[in-house]
Amino acid sequence: MSELVRWFEERNEWVKYAVNAVQEKEKLEEAEYSELVKLCIKEAKKELDEEDIYDVDISFDGTSENEVKIRSLKNVEGINALSPKNPLKFGDGNLCIIYGQNGSGKSGYVRILKHICGARHPGKLLPNVFEDSQEEQKCDVDYEANGNDKTINWTRDDGHIDELSTVDIYDTGSGKIYVTDENEVTYEPPLLELFSDLVNVADHLSEKIEELIEKKNSKKPSLPPRFEDTEIGKWYNELSHDTSKETIDEKIEWTEKNEEKIEELRDRVNTESPEKKAQTLSEKKSRLNGFILSTITHIKQLSNSNVSEFIELDSEASAKEQAAEAAAKKVFSSAPLNGVGSDIWEKLWEKAREYSESHAYVDAKFPVLKEGSRCVLCHQKLSEEAKERFQSFEDYVTGELKEEAIQARNYYKDQLESLSSVIDLDNVTTILAALDVDDDEIIGRIKKLYSILEERFNKLTEVSKVDELPTIPQSWDLLQEARKLSHFYTKKIAEFKKDAEEGNRTKLKSQLKELEAKSWLSDQKENIEKEVKRLNEIKVLKEAKKLTNPVALSRKKGKLAEELITQAFVKRFNTELEKLGAGWIKIELVKTRVQKGRVLHKLQLKNAEQEVPDDVLSEGENRIVTLAAFLADVTGKATPAPFVFDDPITSLDEKFEEAVVRRLVELSQNRQVIVFTHRLSLTSLIQESAKEAGLNTNFVGLRKESWGTGNPGNPPIFARRPDKVLNVLIHNRLSPARSKYEKQGREAYEPVAKSICSDFRILLERMIEDELLSDVVHRFRRAVHTRKIKNLSRITESDCKYLDSMMSKYSKYEHSQARSTPVSMPEPDELEDDLLELQDWYEEFTNR
Repeated sequence: MSELVRWFEERNEWVKYAVNAVQEKEKLEEAEYSELVKLCIKEAKKELDEEDIYDVDISFDGTSENEVKIRSLKNVEGINALSPKNPLKFGDGNLCIIYGQNGSGKSGYVRILKHICGARHPGKLLPNVFEDSQEEQKCDVDYEANGNDKTINWTRDDGHIDELSTVDIYDTGSGKIYVTDENEVTYEPPLLELFSDLVNVADHLSEKIEELIEKKNSKKPSLPPRFEDTEIGKWYNELSHDTSKETIDEKIEWTEKNEEKIEELRDRVNTESPEKKAQTLSEKKSRLNGFILSTITHIKQLSNSNVSEFIELDSEASAKEQAAEAAAKKVFSSAPLNGVGSDIWEKLWEKAREYSESHAYVDAKFPVLKEGSRCVLCHQKLSEEAKERFQSFEDYVTGELKEEAIQARNYYKDQLESLSSVIDLDNVTTILAALDVDDDEIIGRIKKLYSILEERFNKLTEVSKVDELPTIPQSWDLLQEARKLSHFYTKKIAEFKKDAEEGNRTKLKSQLKELEAKSWLSDQKENIEKEVKRLNEIKVLKEAKKLTNPVALSRKKGKLAEELITQAFVKRFNTELEKLGAGWIKIELVKTRVQKGRVLHKLQLKNAEQEVPDDVLSEGENRIVTLAAFLADVTGKATPAPFVFDDPITSLDEKFEEAVVRRLVELSQNRQVIVFTHRLSLTSLIQESAKEAGLNTNFVGLRKESWGTGNPGNPPIFARRPDKVLNVLIHNRLSPARSKYEKQGREAYEPVAKSICSDFRILLERMIEDELLSDVVHRFRRAVHTRKIKNLSRITESDCKYLDSMMSKYSKYEHSQARSTPVSMPEPDELEDDLLELQDWYEEFTNR
């Protein structure tokens, strides 16, 4: 099997996906085929992602050599209506019967087993459809592998458990028995059936892809006839799947540059006098360059850095003026007369200086303040106070503060006068109109710029900080566009001069036509891309379709058929038919032909004197042949694997049913056998056959409770052996009833006692059927076991009287009684005496 897995691993990814999918479902749905188509397309395009790489899982044949036993399923959540509070235990022995009526949860457990064991077509694990639940679907699986106990916390997304892949599960859908048109019974083993399914998938997949190809109709618009002789028109008519997106963009991408070029060509072709056009553009260029220069000058003059310098100069001059004024106040504040420090006073002071240095005190610096010196104006001797006043006057007049203040203010005025006036808005509008600027946004931005420049210029002498002036908007992009326009004028001037000189109108018209064709194609870009995409998709689809060729699958199947369909299989098949009581159906193997991966081997009725129509075999015979084929296939394995049977013999009559039961019990001698059934007749037959073979049977009952289905426990009393039920009544149920009687009184005791009495009566009926009458007849069985009639000789009159009296006694607790003569439940001691008496009778009777 590992070699086959390696063979599949070398196949295309769609094959690997299909291998896993066809094992999950008998028939793939559209969703699976859609995924297969995607895989083929991705593989054809060589765009497989990591998520598209599949591992092949051939689980139905079992690749593990482990000897395994499934011990229990527990903690089931989110699966069907299953909500068991206890584990479903399959017991330590090999034979387990799971009994449950319809709706008890059997099918849910079987479906879980199919998923964890990797059975083919396991069906969907649905949540409880009656509840809006989003809980994860999971359960815990206890099993034994090669003597080691293991527990797996399994979820639906985990897939099958590798060590349990050897488990074989048989139900009504297992195996395939075909009655051909030639009236031959045809059997195809699961592995070859897998290849047949894959070939069918390949054929259907090929059809799906071909349908996609046929739907890819061209919607490319026809090229206008006037563009047929253009280079780009020829390219358009020859589009192919190889046409790249870059080529399309290169050929037909329509840009502003193209738009400008086509307008330029139209303008040049339609211009009657290129010389005049060049002259007009030269004048525009000159005006534009002048405007650019003026704008740059205004922006620089009124920039934040320049404005900061003006404000700094003004602040510096003001500071020096304030310093000089402060010094003057200090000097003249104590003067007794007004006007000291004024212009007239300064002139007087200078005349006094001239007189002093020329006449009064020649060669002495004014003012002379030595001892005995006199005022040059009033000729009085100078007191110390007068000397100080004279010196302070001289310091002010000759001091630097005043001179610096005057110089700073004069420098500020000179710099302010050097600024050129900003162009007013009316002139700006006129200039823009002359330059043919018609973009409202640009016009608005330029006007806003000049408005702010004018405001900054007018308020320059009024502010003390740059922040008090409006901010100059970012305008370098406008200037850059203006420069581009100037360059454009330069280029256009050269072109029109060239057109005037060379007269190349024909060449211009050809260029214009090519560009107009490109303009038309640019409007068709979406259609062109769709056309190339269509051609590419068709190419990919054709490549994808090639991947679905089933030749490799057919050849491999032919080789496997020689290996798998052998006389050993036929021998096992006939042996199983014998053991199942259908030995009269003789089968011979006939290999006919290989058709589309189907290697037709016929399991054909041999020695038939006439044709075998499909109604020769009854439903039960078809079922028994299917079961024989299934057992012949799986018993060929090297390791005895567990069997799970889900109601496998519903359509069989008594003879076949008993034969199947014997075969199940026989198989359980060397492997685990788990039987799910809702039929008491089958449980009785299995228990009886197991008892005869000396095998213990684990008998589990499933019930539907208020909280959900699949709750395991003891089977109903009518489905269990009488001696086991008797032990339960004595040891498990009587003691709690006695406790209620002694501690809570009859009111609490009687409902429990009523239940025990009811089950005791059912037990008496089973004792009469199974022990007294030795199971010669049975209410749930069609057969009369005449070979057991001899056991009836053990019956005595006392046996009949005893059982009759007990039936009479306990029937009254089951049936309604008259109000005047109510029946009280027997007390615990009386119940115990009756149960022990029946146990003694049973032991004595079975030992006779």
